[in-house]
Amino acid sequence: IEAKLTRMNAPSLFGADIKELTFHAEMQTENRLRLKITDANQARFEVPHEHVQSLSDTPNGPLKYRLELIQKPFGLKVWRTSPEKLL
Repeated sequence: IEAKLTRMNAPSLFGADIKELTFHAEMQTENRLRLKITDANQARFEVPHEHVQSLSDTPNGPLKYRLELIQKPFGLKVWRTSPEKLL
């Protein structure tokens, strides 16, 4: 799942806010979800993950979680499927 996020007009507490972000959710295994939010317009240094490699395959079985995206303002909820519980 990938989405472009644009900052809503609102006062800034810290200044120098990034206006456009890219949100990426990768369902890596039945138990593991990877969330990544990056600057949509400027690449930044990322620490290499030598021991955690991205998986190219889809999960082998049914997911034990579900992701719920909220449009405005952007938000997300991750639910455990059994028992049904908001994480």
